Amino acid sequence: KTTMAYSSKYTLPSFLDARILGRAQAALNHLKVDGTRVRYVGPGDDDSQAATIRTNAPAPPDCPLYYFEVEIVSSGQKGYIGIGFQTEDVLLSRLPGWDPHSYGYHGDDGNAFQGSGAGRSFGPTYGTGDVMGVLLNRAERTISFFKNGQSLGVAFRNVTEDRLFPCVGLRTKDEEVRLNLGGDKHSAAGAKAGASRAPFVADFQAMQDSFRARVLSDINSTPLPLQSSSATPLLPQLLYDHLMHHRYWRTAAAIKQDLLQPSASSKGQTTSCKGSVATAQQQLDADMAEVLTPVEGSQGRADHHQQQHQSPSSKKAASRHGQESRVGKAGKDGLLPSTSGPLPSTVQRLLDLGVPQDIAARQATYELVQSGQVEEARATLDACYGPELLQGQPSLDFRLHVARF
Repeated sequence: KTTMAYSSKYTLPSFLDARILGRAQAALNHLKVDGTRVRYVGPGDDDSQAATIRTNAPAPPDCPLYYFEVEIVSSGQKGYIGIGFQTEDVLLSRLPGWDPHSYGYHGDDGNAFQGSGAGRSFGPTYGTGDVMGVLLNRAERTISFFKNGQSLGVAFRNVTEDRLFPCVGLRTKDEEVRLNLGGDKHSAAGAKAGASRAPFVADFQAMQDSFRARVLSDINSTPLPLQSSSATPLLPQLLYDHLMHHRYWRTAAAIKQDLLQPSASSKGQTTSCKGSVATAQQQLDADMAEVLTPVEGSQGRADHHQQQHQSPSSKKAASRHGQESRVGKAGKDGLLPSTSGPLPSTVQRLLDLGVPQDIAARQATYELVQSGQVEEARATLDACYGPELLQGQPSLDFRLHVARF
């Protein structure tokens, strides 16, 4: 047996919600609700007098597995009881499973219902004294049922609705059930509902452990190539792409320099630098932090900082290196086109600091768009990547046009 309190940033189901107004009110008048306990008090003459009640909140979307139990306190006159999930727009004057976006397992005949009054054979009947469990598996998009702690298997597949509420429906006199939602009696909602935090009859921890094992097995059995489609190491390339997407420019630059670019010795090149590699890296970090921080006056401070730490000859060499990177080496790694002509100053200043070319172009374009200089941003993209970029990506071109307004 398992006591379970879900960990979620969303409001958890904690009681049966009888506060729903409108056309649902007539159906709710057939029910007597007390926290997580409900009894049918209507006439119960025909299906038009059925009544379903749902919880105050849907199953939390950040929990891949959500489970609750229903104790059948009394089968009443005929035991027309249904349990399951449904969305909030489903009529409450119908048993679970009779309408679209509603899933129900009924106790009188053991049938499973999904969006239809005609059910299909699924499991055993259930009645007074039984404890029925309902499991929503968002990862595998299934709903399964349990009887007295034993799994009955999957009843519904391809369950794609986002907001599904635990629900129970009653139809004949004196039917009564009590839900165990895994609630916490110390929470405000749990105290209001009289939640006792009773243990589940089924072993929910074992369900979670089995689910985790299946996920890990799937991950471990998935073959991964050693190299990406661009012939770079796969994992560093994935990390680099993630950092670029979220604009962690400095970290992306370090990943590219250390893990994605061949070393100078492997290219047969020689490198001269002042001081240790660590000192040079610290200086580069400081320069990049100065330039990439979007605060007023950063350009002036960056220029002044660069002038202090570079001799005229080194500044000239850096500028020449940036231009040569665009014309020569850039054509090999595919970052910038091998065309002639001066680079925009916003890109060149980042290249002079040693920022990788693609990062420099993206950062400069982003800053221009953020400051409302959309035409300048378009010109930067053309200069850095050629007109083929926007011609081949009409959605990007359209977004830039819209940004002007």
